[in-house]
Amino acid sequence: NTSRLNQALGEIYSLQGEPENGIRFKLLAARQAESTNIKPQIIIAYMRVGDAYQILGDQPRANDYYQKALQIQTQMQSDTTASVMPSLHLRLGDVQKAYDHYMHSGSNVGGALVSLRLGEIQYQKDNLDSAQIMFEKAKTLFVKSGSVEGVHDTNVELSKIHIQNGNYTAARKLLVQTRRSIRPDLQWEIKYREGIIHEKEGNRDSAYHCYLS
Repeated sequence: NTSRLNQALGEIYSLQGEPENGIRFKLLAARQAESTNIKPQIIIAYMRVGDAYQILGDQPRANDYYQKALQIQTQMQSDTTASVMPSLHLRLGDVQKAYDHYMHSGSNVGGALVSLRLGEIQYQKDNLDSAQIMFEKAKTLFVKSGSVEGVHDTNVELSKIHIQNGNYTAARKLLVQTRRSIRPDLQWEIKYREGIIHEKEGNRDSAYHCYLS
């Protein structure tokens, strides 16, 4: 319980924009988990420490903790820890293994999250057709799972592709649908993308107001 408490404190500090304190409490949680020798808790603690280092941009240290978690997990074959495998594969960059696991297990949310990530990878490579296929797959799975915010995330990603392809009507429609999201990060993204559309259409005043807001 003490380990879980410090884990929660680490999450709070991270969310408040204090990553150093976040790591401090997460490391403390990991040490306490180690002292109990409760392996599932140790695995989760290592994953959370890895996440904290990843947020700070220290990928080598993040990977060290992900690998430590993976090593413990592979030594165990219980159902309790099997559920963390796709998360570890995703963190370590093996997205395809994570995707295969979720699809095999029938997890719509997990499959949607990995499909979204695969779409982002294809988008970064400028493979717009492949990216759109993965985003559409993610959206379908999010709809099946009832994840409204997941659908909103995917709509924003799809809007980027439509904007690049010059299909502004389709992009605007997706962004309008996403306005129902209550997340500030998405509201910012929507305004930014709408500003891009206005700018490309030559409506500089409208673009200016979108960027300003």
